[in-house]
Amino acid sequence: MNKLLAIVLLLFCTTSFSQNKKVDSLLAIIKQTKQDTGRFKLYSILSGANTDLTEGYNDSCLAIALRLNVSKYLAIAYTQKGNYFFARGDNKKALLNNLKAFDVVKKENNKNFMSRCLNNIANCYDVMGIYDKALSCYFQSLKIKQELNLKNKIYITKLNIAAVYYNLKEYKKAIAYIEEGLPDCIKYNDDYRLAMAYNNLGNNYADMKEYEKSTIYYEKTISLAKKNEDYSQYALSTMGLANNQYLLKNYAEAVKYASIALQVAEENKFSEYISAAKNELGENYLELKKYDVAEKNLQEALVVAKQNEIALEIKNSYEILSRLYTRINKPNEALTYYKLFSAVKDSLINDNKSQLLANLQENFEIEKKETENKLLQTENALAGKTIKQQKIISCFIIGGLVLVLLFTFFIFRGLKAQRRANKIISKQKEEVHHQKEIVEEKQKEILDSIHYAKRIQRAVITSDNYISTYVKDYFIFYHPKDIVSGDFYWALELNNKFYLATADCTGHGVPGAFMSLLNISIFNEVMIEKKISRPDLILNEARKDIIKALNQTGSEESKDGMDCILGCFDFKALRLDYAAANNAFYIVRNNELITCAADKMPVGKSPRDTDPFTLHTVDLQKGDIVYMLTDGLPDQFGGPKGKKFKYKQLENTLLANTNKPLDEQKNLLEKHFNEWKGNLEQVDDVLLIGIKI
Repeated sequence: MNKLLAIVLLLFCTTSFSQNKKVDSLLAIIKQTKQDTGRFKLYSILSGANTDLTEGYNDSCLAIALRLNVSKYLAIAYTQKGNYFFARGDNKKALLNNLKAFDVVKKENNKNFMSRCLNNIANCYDVMGIYDKALSCYFQSLKIKQELNLKNKIYITKLNIAAVYYNLKEYKKAIAYIEEGLPDCIKYNDDYRLAMAYNNLGNNYADMKEYEKSTIYYEKTISLAKKNEDYSQYALSTMGLANNQYLLKNYAEAVKYASIALQVAEENKFSEYISAAKNELGENYLELKKYDVAEKNLQEALVVAKQNEIALEIKNSYEILSRLYTRINKPNEALTYYKLFSAVKDSLINDNKSQLLANLQENFEIEKKETENKLLQTENALAGKTIKQQKIISCFIIGGLVLVLLFTFFIFRGLKAQRRANKIISKQKEEVHHQKEIVEEKQKEILDSIHYAKRIQRAVITSDNYISTYVKDYFIFYHPKDIVSGDFYWALELNNKFYLATADCTGHGVPGAFMSLLNISIFNEVMIEKKISRPDLILNEARKDIIKALNQTGSEESKDGMDCILGCFDFKALRLDYAAANNAFYIVRNNELITCAADKMPVGKSPRDTDPFTLHTVDLQKGDIVYMLTDGLPDQFGGPKGKKFKYKQLENTLLANTNKPLDEQKNLLEKHFNEWKGNLEQVDDVLLIGIKI
């Protein structure tokens, strides 16, 4: 049989046969093979043929493995099915089969295969956006590989961990793990993963706005991709270069790179990259004011994305088209595409949530073994204590025959009492363990829900890409107290004016996050649906909607709403119209600080909820820096005496650093805040936005 398999493998690897002939030859051999082990190995080879019948070959492997009931074959069969479904994007089925494979090899304590299964499970969680579970599995896989000294595989897991940290926007951690894995990519001549690592470094540095470093790594990726004819990486990194040039406002250069990426994508029929490249071209032609060309590319991108059901690119096409039609003064088309963009964005969030909830039902806990080991150690310690006591008792019995009866009486009485005590302790231990499991499960469910709520909130808050389209130089210092936040910022470009709100909702954490989602929705409705565009009138209308939505009666318990600054920037006319509820803000001009006053009432139920908000107008000058904020930073306790940071110290800090670049100002503010807070708890959400005119 081994000779037969060798011939089969030689046949399957020979390029002179077509794929169909190879498959037909293997199927003929399978018919002649009587032994299940031989048939299993042949079907395993067929499962890698990548034909329409691959799923059937996987099922045949699993049926034979179940009949043989051999752990090794079961694990291979489940892993093959998992890989099949993962390659086709059915992540739930891929996860389920990989979990079954892990369950099999865990019982056999096959550490090498356990590491492989954990890596596959982590891949599924990563694609599904369940990043905490992905990291947990990757780290367990890495630990096993380090124990087994699998140097040729350790670096692969480190690169996978880096990819998760990138998704979590933990750029420094991501870069650290990539740099740990890079030397081994080179050592083991793994050009494929070396190109991926360079591309990921490019992505991380791009998000950190270090475009020069990012460009270096994208170019390294392209060089390797050309060498190895890896056109997928070539297209991806070329689009990375295009995006860098777009962010640097070098739109003509961006068009050049996006055109190259499009050509590679079209030659290789990479539908997702075709759509992405055309969106990139459309966005850059929009900035170059070549509106017809921009519209053509965006509409073509939308067609490709719809044909291939690429939800992310459909969303991007809608969003950029909305901006295009706003720019060329077609408000009806702009509003239509903005509504489509919002609907697709909400749909993506809901789809991810449904998938997350479905996977929470999977009955698999990676940490179960660790818990069982701790319980076993406790039981062993108790058993050891009992043996020690019995030895002492035996010594006393041997010490004097005269006292045998007396000691025997006490021994039996003691053992009886001990058994009763052990039963009570055992029962209490079981109950405590049971309660602990319940508490941990509930805590896990709550934390999973809150982490998902964070993803929803971050999706609804205006993105940096959107803001950077209309504001040349700015920073956002956003530091929630908890996982989710009651502070939020919101922006909208309308009629060649840029609206920006910084808001502090009642409460923080989950209650504050609920209020923030409600208030963002109300802002969108007031401006887009009701077409109200004056800041004071927007706050007046938002207040009515908040009171109506919360059915507030006027009691002390029902005064929910927000403190808010809403500014309307006209960058061409150098004018700022604003209305503010409770929160004042600053303009720094020629090293002098100007305070912009606020109405002393919230956007919500209050004794003054019938008073209109005041419209303020400020003439701006080139070089002015506008700082809009909530009260979280001034109210933070800390310093040597545990006192509040206060507005005066904040004003001095802003004035001291006003001549520095805004990115550096943000870093200094964050450093100053953390040093002031020290080991004390953060008392509130922190939000401060700086915009240079």
